[in-house]
Amino acid sequence: MYCPKCGQQIDDSANSCVHCGAEIYRPPKKGVIPWLMILPIMASLIVIAIVLFSNTWNRLPLERLLTHGGVRLTLQVDPQQNDDWPVNASERAARVESIRETLLKRAETFGTRGPKVEVTFASSHKPTFVLELPGVTDSESVAKSIGLTTRIEFRHLHEVHYIDDSRHRPSAAKYAMEVSTDEKGDTYSFTDATGKSVPEPEILRNSPLVLSWADLKPVSSATKDPQTYQAVIALEFTQEGKEKFAEFTRRNVDEILAIVLDGKILSAPTITEPILDGKAVIRGQFTIAEAQQLADFLNARALPVHLKVIGKEKL
Repeated sequence: MYCPKCGQQIDDSANSCVHCGAEIYRPPKKGVIPWLMILPIMASLIVIAIVLFSNTWNRLPLERLLTHGGVRLTLQVDPQQNDDWPVNASERAARVESIRETLLKRAETFGTRGPKVEVTFASSHKPTFVLELPGVTDSESVAKSIGLTTRIEFRHLHEVHYIDDSRHRPSAAKYAMEVSTDEKGDTYSFTDATGKSVPEPEILRNSPLVLSWADLKPVSSATKDPQTYQAVIALEFTQEGKEKFAEFTRRNVDEILAIVLDGKILSAPTITEPILDGKAVIRGQFTIAEAQQLADFLNARALPVHLKVIGKEKL
């Protein structure tokens, strides 16, 4: 080789020119990187790998939940009364959006993440909702409860008295009420002055509405009665609901207030004193899990109409 400075021939392995003393630069061989450059790169890659592995490990339970099975339900609007489903198109659209939002909130109470709702109109005026619940395996439990309206009402049974309570009998009382209890809960039956049976829906239609789910704060919770140790649902009213409830109970001591869920009486206590704190309790033959689910549904708001399950399949 030749010296790049003086041009004299020198040995190929020389580090400097023997003629002029110039240093000879020798670049590293192609494809070879000095170890001092490799080590920092390797260390960085190791750190990145540790971080990624740690994050993936932490996400595994959730990802397994989301990717392992699930339930797809098809629900259709199923009005129980003539006024449950509006004829006006804009009102129907508002109801559809309300149902979609409520279904998504209810879906979260089953422990799923990332639920989806699709709306189709298989028939005129009556939409169908396809609800996907990733990770949920108990399809029977979901199908049984997801479409309930969970419409809670407080109704004044002003024409009713307990059949075995002659002391507290409102002057307007026309019907006697009897309660029977079994493992499924309380059943209320009614008779008129002649002893003829009167259907519960007829009694409720003639009983003024005092409060509804719209008067509840979304803070309902399941708890246990400290005296009976039975599961109950603790409710709290909005400020407006609190004022209405206080005024009603002041004026109607010794009369009956029915707590009605989806058209069925859950309990019908006699008002013993004014209730001023804006709180109430639902009693029934609940397990703590059933009470909590009902509380969650109340917090998610009521469906404006009953939904019927017409299809069920696994994801």
